[in-house]
Amino acid sequence: MWRNITSHYPEFEALVFDENNFYSDQMLELQTTTLQSLGTAILTLIAGLSNFFDRYLS
Repeated sequence: MWRNITSHYPEFEALVFDENNFYSDQMLELQTTTLQSLGTAILTLIAGLSNFFDRYLS
């Protein structure tokens, strides 16, 4: 109910807190955060391996 009310007023950026269900809001951002972390990890791995190959295999 409260989420429906706050969705009508996005300019206030209101958050609904429910002490029994505080993970539901985090689930909305979980996919984006996971993909960003995965992308950062892959880029770091590529940079590290590139540095390794340049130093030790040349």
